[in-house]
Amino acid sequence: MKKQILGKNLKVSAVSLGCMGMTHAYGAPSDVNEMSKLIAQAVDIGYTMLDTAECYTGTNPDGSTAYNEELVGKALRPYRDKVIIASKFGVQITAAGLHTNSRPSTIRKSIEGSLERLGTDDIVFRAFDNGKHIGDTKGKDGIQTAFDSFAKQFLTLYHMNGEKLFDIDGEQASGTTYCQVTLRFEKDRKTFQTQQGLRYQNKYVKVSGEWKIKEMSSDIIWRETHEVI
Repeated sequence: MKKQILGKNLKVSAVSLGCMGMTHAYGAPSDVNEMSKLIAQAVDIGYTMLDTAECYTGTNPDGSTAYNEELVGKALRPYRDKVIIASKFGVQITAAGLHTNSRPSTIRKSIEGSLERLGTDDIVFRAFDNGKHIGDTKGKDGIQTAFDSFAKQFLTLYHMNGEKLFDIDGEQASGTTYCQVTLRFEKDRKTFQTQQGLRYQNKYVKVSGEWKIKEMSSDIIWRETHEVI
């Protein structure tokens, strides 16, 4: 498989394997052994980047929680020196639904949890500023230091849900959600606030009487930054 460079020098397969559906969003979690074999086959044919997240969880038939990161981590243990694992934080599943939280304390807790579930202490934190890659930090201690320093500039961060629109056409449906993210930070002894509007667009299909997510996408539709007086 062809390779490509992410950021400055992270070389990965041109196509990554998204593992969300193995435990999350598409009904009951899939069989662990079957998914482990699938992951092994993906590595054998050239996949070197696999994507997971702390929120990709499901409920097993016995009522226990299926953690996507645990499945991916165990399956990749024999290939750990050959692959890059990409995970995400900031979205938590609660009894009330999806909840966004990217406060520094939550980020640190999320990273520690991901490292434990993945069974690794080797992770690369990739820092971006408005889409521009600004640096890499490797290892748990390095990430801790990076976030401690990075988080000092942030004063508040909150997520406000907005309008949700759904259009159902027989066995197909589409949904659009608009929301707003606000971030305050300090620079040169001044306080600034960035606001951006996000649009999430999902497509659904009805399978055996239940709606399942078919496609997911998101984009920033507006962004503005101003000084807080």
